[in-house]
This record gives sequence, C-alpha cells and structure tokens, in this order.
Amino acid sequence: MKYSHQPKALFFAGLLMALSSQSGIAAESTAVPIDEDDIGGVVTSANGPEAGVWVIAETSDLPTGFSKTVVTDDQGRYVIPDLPDANYEVFVRGYGLVESQHVSAVPGQQLALTAVVAPSAAAAAEYYPASYWNALIELPDPSEFPILPPTNVARNPNAPAGGVETQAEYKATIQGCMICHQIGTKITREINPAMGQFGSSLEAWNHRIRMGQSGNNMLGTITRIGRDRTLQMYADWTDRIAAGELPQAPPRPQGEERNVVITQWDIATPVSFLHDMYGTSPLNPNVNANGEMIATDFNLGVMWVLDPNQHTVERVELPLAPGVELADINTFSPQTMEFPSLYWGDTLVAQERGHSEIQGFLPDGRALVNHSFRGAGNPERCTSGNEFADFFPIERASRQQVLYDPETGEFELIDTCFNTHHAVFAEDADGTIYQAALGLQNAIGWFKPRIWDETHDVTASSGWCPAYNDINQNGTYDADADELVGMNGYFISWNPQDGSVWYAYTGNDPGAMVRIHPGSNPPLTCTTEVYEPPYYNEKMPGEAGTLPRGSALDRNGIVWTNLAGSGHLASFDRNLCEIQFGPEKLDPQHCPEGWTLHPLPTPNMKNAEVSGSADFMYSSWVDQFNVFGLGANTPWVTGTASDSLMALDPETEEWFVMRVPYPMGFFTRSMGARVDNPYIGWKGRAIWAANEVRNPWHIEGGAGMTPTAAKFQLRPNPLAH
Repeated sequence: MKYSHQPKALFFAGLLMALSSQSGIAAESTAVPIDEDDIGGVVTSANGPEAGVWVIAETSDLPTGFSKTVVTDDQGRYVIPDLPDANYEVFVRGYGLVESQHVSAVPGQQLALTAVVAPSAAAAAEYYPASYWNALIELPDPSEFPILPPTNVARNPNAPAGGVETQAEYKATIQGCMICHQIGTKITREINPAMGQFGSSLEAWNHRIRMGQSGNNMLGTITRIGRDRTLQMYADWTDRIAAGELPQAPPRPQGEERNVVITQWDIATPVSFLHDMYGTSPLNPNVNANGEMIATDFNLGVMWVLDPNQHTVERVELPLAPGVELADINTFSPQTMEFPSLYWGDTLVAQERGHSEIQGFLPDGRALVNHSFRGAGNPERCTSGNEFADFFPIERASRQQVLYDPETGEFELIDTCFNTHHAVFAEDADGTIYQAALGLQNAIGWFKPRIWDETHDVTASSGWCPAYNDINQNGTYDADADELVGMNGYFISWNPQDGSVWYAYTGNDPGAMVRIHPGSNPPLTCTTEVYEPPYYNEKMPGEAGTLPRGSALDRNGIVWTNLAGSGHLASFDRNLCEIQFGPEKLDPQHCPEGWTLHPLPTPNMKNAEVSGSADFMYSSWVDQFNVFGLGANTPWVTGTASDSLMALDPETEEWFVMRVPYPMGFFTRSMGARVDNPYIGWKGRAIWAANEVRNPWHIEGGAGMTPTAAKFQLRPNPLAH
C-alpha cells in the first residue's frame, strides 16, 4: 500500500460495530450507470445510505502511486470515473466515520461499500483537518497585552526588541508557523513519547520547538512574542487534547462540492520540499494542453516532471552558472541544530540551496523558474552603468531565474540584478514578467522575454522600480527627499485595467498591499501607493485584518488577497477610496472603505477578540477565465491548514470547499488551472495544486511519505462519467 494508515485501531473498533461487511459486487438494486473504465456503486452504513462521504480508489500498479477520490450523492451513490487499467483498493472516509475496509476492485465493476460509523467522537475527530484542532488553542486574553519578551534573554543587538502590542498581532505571529507545516496535525497536537521524558508538557514544548534545523528560528519567534506565555498556551492546548477535548466537526461536502473529482500522483522524494507546480500560462490556460506538469523542489534544487497521461515522473536537475559550485550558494535553513530531529536525528535533511520555485509557462511553452544559480554578490552592471543601476543600485540578489524548454530540455539563465520571488505575467507586447523582489525591501523587478529573445542581453531586457513614499509629491523617487517604504513583496499581481503592479507585504502588523505603477518611463516615472487592511481603524471598528500574503486581481481590477494572520479573504477596490490625491495618501490606513473582509468557513481560535480563524492560507488566486466552472473572476484561497482549496461567491458570501481527505495533511502553496480540451466539458479542464509541505513526514503516514500532485475537476453531478 502507498500509505501506512494511522487509524487502523479505529477501523477495527468500528468494524466490530458493523455486524457484517456488505462490501463486494453490488446487487442490481445498488447499481449505477458506469463505463468500462469506472467503478461505481452505493455506500451504506448502519445508518443507511451515506451522503457526502469520500470514496477513494488507490493503486500502486502504475509507474507512480495513483489515487482518485469522489464524493457520494444524497443517496450514497458514487462513480469513480476514467480510471487507468490497474488493480485498485477502494475504501470510504467521511466525517462521522472511520476508514472502511479496503476492497479490491478493477475498472468496470459495480461495488457496494460499507462505511464504518465512528465508535466515538474521539475516533471521528482523528479525520478532521488540522485547522479544526488548531481552533482549540486558547489565545492570551486581550487584557494581557502588550506582552514583552523576558529582559534576561540574550539576542542579536541588531534585531527588533520584540514583544506584541495586541492579540491580533500575537495571533498573526503564531499563525506564521504554518508557513512550514500545519498546526493541529497528529504529530503537532500530541506530545510524542519518542521526544523523551519530561516533567510537564510545558517542558516538552520547550524542547520540541528547538528540535531540528528550524529549532533556532522557532525559539526566536516565541521569544520575541513572550516565550513563557506562548509555551504555556501550547502546553495547555496539548493537555486539554490529551484529557479528551475535541474540536467541532467539519461539515460534509454539500451541493456542488459533491461534484468534485480529485486525482493524485506521487511525486518527488520523502525529503523533498515542493514549492509551486504549474503546467500552463496564467494568461492563456490552453498553453501546454495535455502536457506535463512541472513541480520545483526547493530543497533539492531539481524539478519533478509529471506526465499525467503516462503516470510517470521524471527528475530534472536545475543548472548552476558556469564555474559555480553548489557550496557557493547559501542554504536557506541553518546547518546546525540544538536537538536532533524526531524523524531524521542529526542528519541535515534541509539543504535548500537552489531555492527553486516555478512560476508558470510563457505563451510559447517555456517554463519560468526562479532559481539560485550563483552566489548573492551582484555584478557591476547592477550597481552602475545603466539607467536602472544608476537610479537605484542593487548590490545583492540571492536568486535569479531560468527559462526551461520542455521540448528541447534546454535552460536559459537569466542573471537578474533583483532577487526573484513570486512572479506575475503581464499582457503587454513584451510579455513582461514582474517579480516581487523578496529580500530587496524596496523594489519590484521585471524581465521582458521578447527583448531577451531578440538580444540575449539581460540588462536590456530587465529593470526595476523602488517602492517609496513620495514625500515631496513630485511623482518620482528622490533619494534625498523621499523615503523607501521598507516593504518587501510576497505574491504579486498585475492589473489588466491600468497596468499597475500589486504585491503583498507580510511584515510588521498589519502588513499591506503595495501598488506600483511603472509609468511611461521607468524608473523615473514609477509611483507607489500603500494600503493597509483595516486594523483598529476608527472608520471600521471591530476589524483587525492582518498580513496580506497572496495577491491576485480579477479582470475588473479588484485586488484579492488572503489575510493570513487574521483569517480572511479580502477584496480591495482602489476606486472606492475617498482620498485619491495628496499627502494624506501617505497614511497606509487612509482607505478602509476600499476593503471588504470575508471570514473563512473554519472555526475561530478560543478567546479571539477579533478575526480569529484558525485556518491558514498561503496564497490567493482568481479564476479569471472560468476554467473550473464556478464563474469567471471567482476568487480562491489555499486552505493550507485545512487540506483544501476554497472559493468564495462574493455576492452570496457562500464558500465552496474542495477537501483532500487522503492522505491528511495536504498543504498547498499555489494553484492554477489548465484547459486540456475545450470541447469535452468538465473532463477537459482542471485546477492543479500540489502537496507542498516543507516536511512531508508530517503527512498522514509519516516518514517515507512523498508529496502528491493533485488535479481537481468539477463534474455536473456526482454520477457523471
């Protein structure tokens, strides 16, 4: 089997409650229409037909591990469509159930399945997403703030003094832990005996956050926000769970959520850190139709190329510049640890030298990959000798970008002066690609593929603009008079209405959305505007939106960003701002009226004063072209802590949730959509995402698990095939 199933004891306990198994070839009365490459039938339990539960078919017969998941209709019927020829193990999961018996089947078979009702609420809760368990954390009371770090803790004298002023800031900080992994998974909500013996769970937590290569970073974070109080909070959380406290139950899929088909393929290795997967152009979802999907490995500096038609995965090494050795490039993670990893001991698993992140395909089919292929020191052309370097010199860039041609396997190294991060593709004559220059706090950068193809001159085909507050209001950056905003970009987007570029700043609370318009003659004409979400703003009382992380625009120019700290999907319409001109715009809180904050459909953390969602969203995305089928300009967020992708209908405020029930721990950083065939309806289009957790050993199954690539499709009804 592909996965080792943690709830086996629960399965056997539940199986004793089911007097007999009815799994097997279905009787005629339970048959559903299927084709020769489908498996279909009805799911029943001791309670009768089970609606809104997942049926999963899994095989190891193909070149890589493969599974397909569907949801039952209101009568418990299901159809798993279009299965490759193989032998499958089929089973049922659902809220209120424990995992059913695995039944062998082949395509073309009618299969009645018996679901197993959970023998207890605790058994049922083992299958809940991490965010529901995270909601049991009880935040410090608002009256406890500000919380300051202990004065006797030695720290870097150049680091911020630390401390948090409000509960909202505190919550945003601890939610940031989920940049790397979910909080609320079984490994995080329990004290593992393998860690050792401790006098209390507080002592155990003081040890666990210092384990492995990220331990020093975790210790630094909680020290800054109050180590003792934070350890007490987490110890109380795990103590209450150990004593039997349970989260509320998630709802089963409803309505159109039951029409979702999820296909997954195993990719990469047990120590891979996938960071982004794409298979088409964000400007034209028909590019690379039926082609390979490319996922980049942030840890290993390679690409994993999935052929979803042949079910094969190929490893492709990413290049270094001539004369550069891997050791010349800094690692992302520390290469030391205070206490050994629970899973890997003293082995330094995280190397992370390539920092590799695919950003999408150009219209001609080449893939753009951000990748470190040289050391961070910039060449002279980045500090002087051209209009951009003379205007705003850049001395260091730790990551550049490459173009990869899947047809030829050839790479082109684009040695940018700016540090590359998330990218956005603009609809202009040059095919401009803008980058949020992470690590360079005050700039965006861009690359023009058309000019590169004509000249192969990186100076001629790239440029950058500083992000600054225009103190003297003259429309250009003056180093002596203006001030840099000090806000480095995360996700970035482009406005098809006016050509402006927006990026999310995730730094000090509450974070911000930064708008830069290059103007007609950049860098001289670049202008900057900064918009913070409403944060204790008297014009919008009761709101404390924090930490925009994603940045996505719809075709109407509306900005959609996930507020990862507070737990909202937020929209921002600049046209609604009462202040449009003048020095008052320098106040980043000047336009609360432009924001609409949509709470997530997941529980709030205990004792939350405002904005308490326990979920975490790594990014946002807008389906501008209605590839998936919920409508053009539908905004989406990654339910990074809830195994899901979630879409919002802004008019009804209703959420559409696609949950990955197996394996638990699906952690998505990015998503996108592709049209493989525009003429065959739902079968020809899909949203793609990958399990991009930094530590795949946190996925259900533990050490040895690999990430998966996932394809999401929306059929017209749960029995369509």
